[in-house]
Amino acid sequence: MLQHFLSAVEPPILSEKHKEVLRQVQTLEEAEQIDQAIQLVTDNLKKLKPHVYLHFKLGHLYYSTDRLENAKKSYQKAIEIMPEYLPAHKNLGIIYYHDGEHKKALSHLSASLPSLTPKENDLLVLASCQKNLGLDASAVRTLEWGLSLFPLNMNIRELLIESYTILEHYDKARDVILESLKLEGEKYNLWLGLSSTYLNEGQALKGIQALEVAYLLRPENHLLALQLGDLYYNENMLEDALSYYIKAKEHKPLSLPLRRMARAYLAMGENEKALSELNKITERTSETKLMEAEIYQNLDKHEEALNLLKQLQQKNDTQGRMSYLAGLSAYSLNLFQEAEDFFNRARNYPHYRIVSLKYLIIIATKKGQQTEAASLAHEALKWAPDDKWFLKMLGGKD
Repeated sequence: MLQHFLSAVEPPILSEKHKEVLRQVQTLEEAEQIDQAIQLVTDNLKKLKPHVYLHFKLGHLYYSTDRLENAKKSYQKAIEIMPEYLPAHKNLGIIYYHDGEHKKALSHLSASLPSLTPKENDLLVLASCQKNLGLDASAVRTLEWGLSLFPLNMNIRELLIESYTILEHYDKARDVILESLKLEGEKYNLWLGLSSTYLNEGQALKGIQALEVAYLLRPENHLLALQLGDLYYNENMLEDALSYYIKAKEHKPLSLPLRRMARAYLAMGENEKALSELNKITERTSETKLMEAEIYQNLDKHEEALNLLKQLQQKNDTQGRMSYLAGLSAYSLNLFQEAEDFFNRARNYPHYRIVSLKYLIIIATKKGQQTEAASLAHEALKWAPDDKWFLKMLGGKD
């Protein structure tokens, strides 16, 4: 909101002629004859002694009709006449903000607002400038000031919550959210924010509970259902995860919910159901095919798994999981040389290193390569020094 006339810094006294012009301008404004009011001020600026009020008023008239460049020039002229006139600084700052010139806006707003009586929107503009310039701590101070002046303003509250969250002050963000929920208990963004504070602190179950309230407010939001499914999946609460993946599928029968459902079924040991969901997907990604190969592996369909993994291996030789699964399939088919090749690739990935080394030792032993088996066991003990299986292979105590 633009500042009108009087402020903490009083301009020079108006002459009777200046006062008469301003009275006529007010009459034209009330009649919504803004162009005539602009012309009246412009004409009198040529006749009368320059006065900060006339340029300031002209700026306000231009601003009210969205002629921002003209408004900017008028406020700049007012500041030129009286540099300490704060309302002109404030209004100029607001125009700079809307022009995207946040640095200039901040300069004028921070110089003027603390000495004026700011409106709610003024403080939101100042805080937005600060945030856009990466000054989140300054934005927090501005918004805390705003909250003290306008405790019921939800826009100030939401921007303060966002700023606290960026600064990782999750407890402070949560305090404001919980207060705000007393004012608007069904506000979707507040429940999302509350969930975020818990999740960022590692309090997954509390985060899920808050997110479930948000989902009740927006049950058509399939992405929210997917997020809830993923959160439950990460907590190994697979039935709950599956229920939300099914809801997401009902809203948007796309590939993503189907892949998530297949993943949940796979984790539950429901291989046939997992394969059924994958077969509904028309566009198969490498990840989808890799999951399919794992299902075939679980169903003892090793040849199908191996053929699929070989196809993937030709396209992408960087995934440890792919190499490990291919090794398992080849091993189950007694294709030991191929299994050895795959396990040697998989051992380069920390997650698959130990288990791949175990299979390589077994294969070396089957081939009568005891020295190679012992060398692999020694290598494995560097990563898993207390592993009894490797110690036993080297003749140690079980």
